[in-house]
Amino acid sequence: MASKVIAIIGARLGSSRLPGKQLLPLVGKPLIARLVDRLQSVAEIEEIVIATTASDENIPLCEWAKSYGTHVFAWGGDEDDLVGRVDAVVKEYDATTFVYVCGDCPMVEPSTISALLRQSISMPSDGIAKLKPSHSGLPFIHEGFDVFNLNFWRSMVSVAHEPFEREHIGAVYHHLNKVEPSEVAYLTEDQAYAEFQHRLSVDTPDDYAFMTRVYNEWYCDHADNTLVDLKWLIHKLKSEPELVAINANVRQKTVHDTALRVAILCEAGPQLGLGHLTRSCVVASALKNQISADVNLFIKADPFSFKELDYVKHNYVRNFSSIRDIYDVVILDLKAIDHHTNSLLGKLNDQTLIVGVDIQAMNADLFDLVWMPSVHVPQKLIKSAGTRLRYGMSCYLLRDPNQVSCRPDMIKEKSVIVLTGGADPIGLSQTLPEQIRNVLADDTKITWVRGPYANEPNIDTNRENFVVLNAPEGLHGIISEHTYSLCVYGVTFYECLRAGVPTVVFDPIGAATKEEWTLLKELLPELVADDIDDAFEKLNKLNANGYDRGLSEIAEKLADGPNSFADTVKTFHTEKRKLQHATA
Repeated sequence: MASKVIAIIGARLGSSRLPGKQLLPLVGKPLIARLVDRLQSVAEIEEIVIATTASDENIPLCEWAKSYGTHVFAWGGDEDDLVGRVDAVVKEYDATTFVYVCGDCPMVEPSTISALLRQSISMPSDGIAKLKPSHSGLPFIHEGFDVFNLNFWRSMVSVAHEPFEREHIGAVYHHLNKVEPSEVAYLTEDQAYAEFQHRLSVDTPDDYAFMTRVYNEWYCDHADNTLVDLKWLIHKLKSEPELVAINANVRQKTVHDTALRVAILCEAGPQLGLGHLTRSCVVASALKNQISADVNLFIKADPFSFKELDYVKHNYVRNFSSIRDIYDVVILDLKAIDHHTNSLLGKLNDQTLIVGVDIQAMNADLFDLVWMPSVHVPQKLIKSAGTRLRYGMSCYLLRDPNQVSCRPDMIKEKSVIVLTGGADPIGLSQTLPEQIRNVLADDTKITWVRGPYANEPNIDTNRENFVVLNAPEGLHGIISEHTYSLCVYGVTFYECLRAGVPTVVFDPIGAATKEEWTLLKELLPELVADDIDDAFEKLNKLNANGYDRGLSEIAEKLADGPNSFADTVKTFHTEKRKLQHATA
């Protein structure tokens, strides 16, 4: 048989952690196009085939492949049988050697694939080529591809029977040792690829944020027809910890993982603002990153545009009684629990873990886990929730400012960002802009953030050093660009502290309890104001004298919240399942 070398890209648009990821843009091209471009530079590859499934959700992927001049094979068998899908492509294209590539890996190294293919072609058809371990013993940064010869591939297919063996290419060889090649040839790899280890696959929104920044920075300085250089990226990873931090918390799924199905119930609107929804998006991201959960978000609100929902499966609902699917975990982040929600909770499976975020003490008995993003909770709740309760500075659920390219070291001038919340229910936009403009020094830049449910600020927006941002995307990154902040008490106050920005806070609507406010004043006396006049006085002192206490310790505690939440949910779910089985 004449040799034929192909590349097979496994891709589906139905990813549980990042739906439609292959068609997400990376500097003007879909992610999968960036992968195809890299494979096209490998001289040994004769044809590139995208192996997908015949479900309707993958029609856009098939149409894109045809428009890009790339072969596509839509497998009509079991969607979870990746081995069967790839085997069908091998047979259809008469491949004797092939490289299998995950469709979410736009940084595979062409030179490495080329070397492995050359070696494989020269070997017996039941042999395999592998990279020789690095001199340092550290792993190479490569991920997402494997090279196989035909007969060894057939041997693997013949022993792959269990579901996880069919879902993961090479699991019977790499993880289970159920089959061995007749010969293994070890290639010496460039040791530069073992100098730093970091995940390069795009499985979650954090991974996508990381890869987007990488591609943006490369094409700022390089021609459109170039490929992002992997050694260049390794150098950046070694020198830029803030780049590493973007997706450092993402956990790679293993061949034995079974993803928890999670429903998050939240609400938004003119009277509620965006606090519950923003927090729920953070929770969704943490559950995907940390425990590989399949998350669905249900929002009690009229549909509206919110950038952070782009990467989360979500539905707008009138009430929660319409939810019918079975979930392993149901999380509630609501202002109040109405009779529709109570009805839903009563219908849940006994094994479903029910989690309440920021709940009222009277509802504690409804939940298996009570998570309070607060420095203080009432004794009544502590007593009623007992060991099911978690609260404190490490329980806040905040967005990560490292996910954006803006950094505090980019600040060039004194600047204050003013944040009155998503809705501004008491109309601060009518009086506060002129007041703050008159109080602060003329050379201080003021950025007013208008929430999506708030009114336009009452000030001449053409005035020098006063800028209005209307419901901006990436607010947590914009905060990081400013020297100080003036903020109405709420989630955004803690996001400012999380970003390390000294923030004067006041509470005009009584959102905090008396005990909570007292604790905050003891912790941050220079920042927590009694009223708006006190807030102006504190802000002026900050602007004149700076803030030398630092916020790093608080920022570190606040950073712990999302991952701690995800780990706790998984632990509580496991314990509940064990208890249910023990009493069955």
